[in-house]
Amino acid sequence: MSEDEINHIRPLFVDGLARLAAREHIAILDGGTNSGVMALTGEGVARYGLTVPLIGVCPVAKVSWPGNPNPYAEAELEPNHSHFVLTGGQEFGAESQTIYAMAEALSKQMPSVALVVNGGQITYDEALRNVEQGRELIVFKGSGRAADAIATAWEKSQTDNPCVAEIVRRGQIVLFDVAEGPEELATLIRQRLWRNTR
Repeated sequence: MSEDEINHIRPLFVDGLARLAAREHIAILDGGTNSGVMALTGEGVARYGLTVPLIGVCPVAKVSWPGNPNPYAEAELEPNHSHFVLTGGQEFGAESQTIYAMAEALSKQMPSVALVVNGGQITYDEALRNVEQGRELIVFKGSGRAADAIATAWEKSQTDNPCVAEIVRRGQIVLFDVAEGPEELATLIRQRLWRNTR
């Protein structure tokens, strides 16, 4: 994500998602690196306090952390995460199988939703994995790239991307316009989690 895109959605993650998670004890599972929405979530956790697990899952070959200056790293671990699961594989995306095995196991014990924000090819694949596991997608319309492609396809019922077509055809999708504020995001997440407990 560009710096402008990150700044545009910062309040949604710092004062929306992270604040809600701290208040209502909502665990978060993400990619764990100090970039994009993962860094913003970590920033929010630092501001509002960590009350539940913030779990990052990423390939060990692609990350570094204090005491492990990996010369092949493309990212650092985000320092406010409570837990990390470091997987094998030489590229980002290699962690997907592990993250979705964890998501499936956790969602058997508690309600869950997936947030789709910006992203590239890995985001399409991960959105489809969420759909296959029956998890509702909150798609951030206006955040760019993959999320906007999914949002547009959902609204217009058409796309040239076969993966997006499958996500839209099979998925439970709720659009969230990034022009709305952090309180609106917190309300939406709360509503969707509550709905999924019925």
